[in-house]
Amino acid sequence: MCLAVDSTVPGQDVVATGSKDHYIKVFDIAGSHSGLVNPRLNLEPPHYDGIQSLALYGDTLFSGSRDMCIKKWDLQRGEHVQSLNNAHKDWVCALCFTPGGQIVLSGCRGGVIKMWSAESCQLIGELRAHASPINAITTNSTCIFTASKETYGCGGRWSGSLPDGPLSSPSRSPLHPRPSTCLHMPPQQHDCTIGMWRVRTSYDVSPELSDAS
Repeated sequence: MCLAVDSTVPGQDVVATGSKDHYIKVFDIAGSHSGLVNPRLNLEPPHYDGIQSLALYGDTLFSGSRDMCIKKWDLQRGEHVQSLNNAHKDWVCALCFTPGGQIVLSGCRGGVIKMWSAESCQLIGELRAHASPINAITTNSTCIFTASKETYGCGGRWSGSLPDGPLSSPSRSPLHPRPSTCLHMPPQQHDCTIGMWRVRTSYDVSPELSDAS
């Protein structure tokens, strides 16, 4: 149901896959390899429902599921590190790291975005970004972008100096005549023509960041 990829050593990619069968598999792919590949890891314990989202940064993997849980994994040791049970009140549909890998962003079917410390898994802040499911999140060094399943495919853009920018009210614009289901941010891309937000990712959560239900 989802994929994540990162390069840990030159010439080799790590690919994580999440399935409707609740399990995550990890593959090492050499640059010149083609054809079928056997997994290096079958991560345990599984989620209690299908995997909707994955975010991979080096040897750290986060997984989000329909069971409303986010799990953190250490791929070097092949171990489960921590479970954030009831991380959201609905399916966890989107995950991504901010540049540098210090913060993980999660989006749910209820339209709420949450920000977590990648190290401690402490909740940093949250906000209601959309009135319908958040299907994808991506980010670069200055902005965070979301795609939702509102009447029109819709995006939100957060702009500011991460992690210090204050939060402001969003503006949105339709992207497609049908729901937006995925996003990709090319390297070094710093601008976009969709709605804009500002992000505060301070560990001192302000009322503006904690008013989502």
